Amino acid sequence: MGWQNAGNLLEAFLRAYQARDDEAAWQIYKRRHTTAGNQITRDLVDDFLAENPKRNPSENLQALNYMGQVERRKTQDAYTSDLATVYSSVVGDTKALLAQARKQMVKGFELFGGSEIGAATELFLSARSIFEKTGNGPELLRADIAIAHGAALQPDLAKGQEVLARTFPICESKHYRWLQARNFSVRAHLNSNLNNFSQAISDSNQAVQLFQELEDMNGVTNLFVGLATLYSFLNDKETSFLYLRRALTLAEMERAPPIQIWGIHITTSLTLSTVQLYRAALDYQNEALQLALLSRRELFISRSYQYIGSTYGALQQFDLALKNLRLAYDQGKPL
Repeated sequence: MGWQNAGNLLEAFLRAYQARDDEAAWQIYKRRHTTAGNQITRDLVDDFLAENPKRNPSENLQALNYMGQVERRKTQDAYTSDLATVYSSVVGDTKALLAQARKQMVKGFELFGGSEIGAATELFLSARSIFEKTGNGPELLRADIAIAHGAALQPDLAKGQEVLARTFPICESKHYRWLQARNFSVRAHLNSNLNNFSQAISDSNQAVQLFQELEDMNGVTNLFVGLATLYSFLNDKETSFLYLRRALTLAEMERAPPIQIWGIHITTSLTLSTVQLYRAALDYQNEALQLALLSRRELFISRSYQYIGSTYGALQQFDLALKNLRLAYDQGKPL
């Protein structure tokens, strides 16, 4: 099935829902998880809140509730079911407020991708305030975990630990298993920043186990890349390369989006550079550049040229280094 057009997948999901084909609906749903949440859930809720919805709002709620029940039976995760309950009582001005909060969350995750962590966190905090005001507990937790993720990246380690101390027990008690996996993933990042590598590996492995049980192979792939980075920090290159191979195999099997495979290639190239295998690193960086060009994502194209330029510099091929760094600058200038 792979990473198809979002609209086509939503229509396929709605056909499965109308036919009450639980397995087909599940196969579509489980492949649409990202760090920002599930795309099927997002599309259904966004259309429910829209001023000019494409579908009858009650149909969106019924499909969301159906998916929540399927998810509960498959994985014992109550998040989507609880989300459907929240939105079943949303009316009037509250719809506009929640639409605003959800747009802030989407924009925040876009800013994450551009490393604008402070601006993203401000949006997450604003969205959190709305979720709290409207009694939307499930999405308040999602905003909190995004805030903790931002704290791990800034880094503001004390803030990240404070937020996770709150989200961990709530996710456990409410059986929000996917969000709990995100908790472990973010805490792994925090522990890595604190040089607590053994705890970071433990947290990562717990996240991997949860994502595997939830059949979220996108989440598993990202954790494999993270584990590769952790083992590289520990100078265990063999284990690092093992996780990178596992990540690439899984990403290709799941027909992951090009940018996810881009990240695997770049991480592999950086690991190769640490053992001075610069020519091999260039091979992976050039593969990553082709994926970035295919995606037409200027930020990733710019970063690809930057990595290639740096590697040519390490090879003391300074003309090629300068050429690629100029390309990186030119590509990134409009950003």
